[in-house]
Amino acid sequence: MDYFLCSPALRSQHGNALILLDGDNLSDHLAISYVLNISKRTNTHPNKSKTITKLNWDRGDLNRYRLALSSHLSDIKLPVCALNCNGDCDGKHHAELQSYFTSLSSCLHKAAECSVPVYKVGIQKHWWTPELDELKQLCIDATAMWKAAGAGKPRSAEVNANRVRIKLKYKNAIKLAAANSDMAFNDELYNRLCKKDTNGFLKSCRKHFHMKKF
Repeated sequence: MDYFLCSPALRSQHGNALILLDGDNLSDHLAISYVLNISKRTNTHPNKSKTITKLNWDRGDLNRYRLALSSHLSDIKLPVCALNCNGDCDGKHHAELQSYFTSLSSCLHKAAECSVPVYKVGIQKHWWTPELDELKQLCIDATAMWKAAGAGKPRSAEVNANRVRIKLKYKNAIKLAAANSDMAFNDELYNRLCKKDTNGFLKSCRKHFHMKKF
């Protein structure tokens, strides 16, 4: 059984309960949404932890990134005098060099924004593949067809059997990809331990678990 917990003051409120049919949901249970109309407002806000994101270069469009970066860099004016300075300028070129560095950094960020996706550190599935993206979309499409079918989402029709088959294939593919990733990671750690590569061992652990220290 699924329940919603709320304070006694909200019991008299009339809410809207919805069953969420999402093709990306691999669970055998469907999610439930319950909306309450609450008039009372509060001035306190919970502290939200800062979300850390990183660029996912493995799934980025590198050709588009190169073209965008080349276009942005072409608009930067080179500080020729500052770059050719031999250090006898008494620091008068520092501001110019700092501006040049800021412009270069801005170009890198702008090029990445339009060509490289980002992910939240700690929840990224590093083993995700384009094949899983295709299966995910097939599962979503099959669920949409089932929802649009007549007789109110039939359980015995072929459209539902097709949805179940695709959903099972998608779920098994995810389990296999995760298992293969864990096996490859364990083999990598084993090889580094055999070679007594402590630095490489710790580096692999930090990368795998998205940790700065290990």
